[in-house]
Amino acid sequence: MLHLISTHKKGISTCELARQFGVKQTTAWFFKRKVQEAMTRTGSHLLGGLVEVDETLVGGKEEGKPGRSLGKKQIVQVAVETYTDKKGKARCKRAYGQVVDRHDAEALRAGLMSMAAMGARICTDQWSAYEKATKGYLHVAKPSNAGANFQLLHWHIFNLKNWLRGTHGHIDSKHAQKYIDEFHFRFNRRNSHGNSVFITIKRMVEGSWLPYREAIGK
Repeated sequence: MLHLISTHKKGISTCELARQFGVKQTTAWFFKRKVQEAMTRTGSHLLGGLVEVDETLVGGKEEGKPGRSLGKKQIVQVAVETYTDKKGKARCKRAYGQVVDRHDAEALRAGLMSMAAMGARICTDQWSAYEKATKGYLHVAKPSNAGANFQLLHWHIFNLKNWLRGTHGHIDSKHAQKYIDEFHFRFNRRNSHGNSVFITIKRMVEGSWLPYREAIGK
């Protein structure tokens, strides 16, 4: 079960885990929450170099809530570290996502600092809040051009949202960060599945015990 959660490219739902291993869905869910706890971002390997940053909304569709309008959705700030390969093609190296409360400079700065190291070159769209949010970073603001200027970032966001919808359908807002961390844990180790399993086991063994009431958010 742990191997599937840690290495399955598209992730795996707790309903599917329960079916494959012949256990109750609640048992599979609780075990997966323990694995997700081990996948939580530690903050010890912040992004560097050129980092593209934007926000997206996760949650159900709401009429009349375009752009950065929030409604009942949750804001997820996404940061992607990019590089240029030997053929001159832009590639995504690593990425993180952080749930934030608001679109203002204070909230965006807190999210950014949890993902990108000082000294990184931060590239954003022209949302005014990023002028203050990127203080201390080298900041480059450019028009989104309907996403054309941030293709790697927006493709990554698309994959994240598609994974949330396609694999899990719906997630409780209380656990959104855990699912986002799970997605990026696998993404950042996509070329070393064996290492993913080893790190997950090590963290589960060395980590603190997770009571059920804490796991469900009570």
